[in-house]
Amino acid sequence: MIGLSLALGIFTCRSLGNSLAETLDRVAASVDNRAITESDVKTEYRLEQFTDGHMPGEPPDTAAWNQARDRLIDQDLLSEEMEKSNLQAASPVQLERELDRVHEKFPNEQAFNAALKSVGMNREQILERFERRDRILRLIEQRLRPDAWVDRGDIETYYQKTFVPEFTQRHLGTAPPLDDVEDQIREILTQKKIDQLLQEWLQELRSSHQVEIHSF
Repeated sequence: MIGLSLALGIFTCRSLGNSLAETLDRVAASVDNRAITESDVKTEYRLEQFTDGHMPGEPPDTAAWNQARDRLIDQDLLSEEMEKSNLQAASPVQLERELDRVHEKFPNEQAFNAALKSVGMNREQILERFERRDRILRLIEQRLRPDAWVDRGDIETYYQKTFVPEFTQRHLGTAPPLDDVEDQIREILTQKKIDQLLQEWLQELRSSHQVEIHSF
């Protein structure tokens, strides 16, 4: 992501000779005075494919493009909030372990290295992205988990209406008693509430910042 003052133009170009111009990088979106470029979106898409254990392939379709662009907008907004917190960076060892977990998703070293190269980022740059993502996730937990409390009634309802039917369908047996899976259900419901609270928070952040989407 690059910072610059945005005017009406939505792309940057350079002169080739006296009359020709080549588009360098179009602006896909902007947050306040910060631009998210076309190449940023493509890199985000490729990085997501890589971390899911896939070889980054064809350019994203419209839906995948929009999702990658919106993720970058959200990351930008949350990064600004993150800078106001006192969250410590993840240790290099933790980041290397995260990359190791990505490595395990590929069938062999050759496939991993080929996918890594296709991302368009070197190992250090990917670790930097992992570090930022880790701090954002910890910010979300710190900010939203205290408000994502789940009461016993919600747990009982989920157990009866969701857990037991799904367990029976998958295993064709008797579901374990509620007491044995209460903590598991509580965490499922807590994560659902965190997701809901996160969407509300992001909407608030978008309304308090100048967020623009550029089409081309």
